Amino acid sequence: MRFLKSLSLVFVLFLLTACIEINIDNDGNQEDQIMEPDTEMEDIAIETDDSEEADIDSHEETEEDILNEIKVAFQRKYPDWDMETKEIFLNDVRENHIAGGITEANAMGGGGYFFAARTDDGWVIAADGNGAIFCDDIEPYDFPDSMISECVSE
Repeated sequence: MRFLKSLSLVFVLFLLTACIEINIDNDGNQEDQIMEPDTEMEDIAIETDDSEEADIDSHEETEEDILNEIKVAFQRKYPDWDMETKEIFLNDVRENHIAGGITEANAMGGGGYFFAARTDDGWVIAADGNGAIFCDDIEPYDFPDSMISECVSE
């Protein structure tokens, strides 16, 4: 991404210097004039490669963004919950999967785990609770074995 920013800066400097015409009048005095460019800035397209780094940098999510998205996912799963009274903890955040915990705000102990997966419709809570993780709940979301090493069949 830094390379693209540097390349863009060099391109802009090139355009600016290409637009300055240096004239020397009859007395030997230098006179700078800014010429109007032939190309409108809107017509200039800088192509970037489709590298993974460019994709990741173009859509960086903050922890706060992710927490808000997980709150929305819980609200969809449990519409009666007051999410203002819940605290969510992110333990393992990956591109398409999250493992974390949820508890009542200011509660002493308690709470439970959750596993969320990114889908075309946003994050969904695949499994949550404080007991066994059921295979039927998580299998559609292809969680990595390093995140959920085992599950229980119903």
